[in-house]
Amino acid sequence: MGVCCLAFNSIEGYVFGRSGEALTKRLRSQAFRSILRQEVNFFDQPNHSTGVLCARLASDASAVQGATGLRFGSILEHLFTIVFGTIVGLFYSWRLTLCMLPFIPFIIIAGVLQIHLTTRIVKKQKHIQENINKVLLFFYDEYQLVCVFFFCLVILVNN
Repeated sequence: MGVCCLAFNSIEGYVFGRSGEALTKRLRSQAFRSILRQEVNFFDQPNHSTGVLCARLASDASAVQGATGLRFGSILEHLFTIVFGTIVGLFYSWRLTLCMLPFIPFIIIAGVLQIHLTTRIVKKQKHIQENINKVLLFFYDEYQLVCVFFFCLVILVNN
């Protein structure tokens, strides 16, 4: 039984991981193409700066992968386990299974709450990451400006 579980979990992880990666690659490619097709004044808005767009390009596609890849496989596996376990439990000990059934909604509610809290945390992290990227790009632009002034000064001093 353990060897079968190992084999099926390995196959599940590979198949759902591969499909999630392919979907993520396609989404990032399409998002990047749509960014390149924008007008120049689109990038002048503060919420469309380079840092925000890079962070969004990196995080949005990954979020879709997390929702469709391994996480989807895990949800399917848990639902199948609940249904199959209940059927086997009814077959072997229907009284014990009937005592267990009232607790299944609590388990499902706990799972839904966990998903809800996780998505809230991810949204906060995404906002923080966008702000960090804005600051880093600002400092990078200023660093380039200082380097240009330094090289101009070196050229003026040497002449």
